Amino acid sequence: MKYFPAETITYKTKLSKDEVLERIKKEITPKYLHQTHTDRFKGTIAGNTFLLKQVNTSATSVLPTIWGSVSENGAESTVTLNITLTQFIQAFAGLFVGLMALQCLIAIVLIRDLKGVGLVLSMLIFYAFFIFVLHKLIGFAFKKETDKIYTDFYIMLDAKSFEKSK
Repeated sequence: MKYFPAETITYKTKLSKDEVLERIKKEITPKYLHQTHTDRFKGTIAGNTFLLKQVNTSATSVLPTIWGSVSENGAESTVTLNITLTQFIQAFAGLFVGLMALQCLIAIVLIRDLKGVGLVLSMLIFYAFFIFVLHKLIGFAFKKETDKIYTDFYIMLDAKSFEKSK
């Protein structure tokens, strides 16, 4: 079961593997250096793989982590990006949902003794709705940020085609 949004996208480009890595290297700031307003990504490149994070240019703090690899297939290169939420966001959302579930259980035990089934059911509906809204907000923010990443990489790589999978 998928609790957090994650996507994989594969680009095909006429550039060689070295040209692709050089273009990506031009667009990133090393992970521990201070970035400027023109930087789009920060991260590291090691061999044919890279780990990037998008530089925060908007109000959202749901900035995904991008794990990528480059492979060469004859006259073209394939770049595969795995885009996931940062571990901090996953831990925060998991802790929040866990605390909400604990609070729901405590409320059920306390209310069951006092009022009966009607109030317990309304509390369950309230908590379920709250968790549903949190999930949708995180998904919406993730989608907004990944759309920017798709466009940035498509332009950066002069991609011939791309394929998305979830």
